[in-house]
Amino acid sequence: MNKIDEYLNSIDTKQKVMIAISFVLCLFFVLNQVVPPMIEKRDELNYSINDLEMKISKNCLKRLKREERALKKKLLAKKEEVNKKRENVDFIVSNLYKIRYAFFNDLKWAKILDEILAYSLKRDIKIVSLKNFDVQDGSKQTIKHKKNIKITGIGSYKNIVLFIQYIENFYSLISFDKIDMQSNGNKEVLFEFDLSVYGVEL
Repeated sequence: MNKIDEYLNSIDTKQKVMIAISFVLCLFFVLNQVVPPMIEKRDELNYSINDLEMKISKNCLKRLKREERALKKKLLAKKEEVNKKRENVDFIVSNLYKIRYAFFNDLKWAKILDEILAYSLKRDIKIVSLKNFDVQDGSKQTIKHKKNIKITGIGSYKNIVLFIQYIENFYSLISFDKIDMQSNGNKEVLFEFDLSVYGVEL
């Protein structure tokens, strides 16, 4: 640097002007020839970066949509599997209830009669007669006709209707073959029921 300073101090003004003009021309050349390509390169890089970011964003969105579709398919498959298993469980449970209702033996038969009589007392229904008969069912059906019941009695119309509903909803396979009700003139009703009891001995 000292030698440069000494050289500049030793030369005349014209030479200094020439050096200054040369420096300006060099600077102008650099600004026109070097800087624009650098700016252009920078712009190209920025464009490339933006383009890459857009592609990455689109690819991520596409990938996420593919994954979403795949997950939806899996979810639908799982729902279908659950529904099938639920149907199987419902089928098994319904058959278990059928077995429970259809099961028949002497102990259950005694319990049926006892509960029918207990409900009639609860509803202030007087049972005049209750007869039951064995039925010989030679059919090949699993659930067979086991007993016939004939019940006669007296009670209010409302309580007799409730008595009928109780028997219909009883947890056994019982059906009414005949329902006969007649008023006796004292706000009471005489009734006669014929019923059939079905079951299977396991």
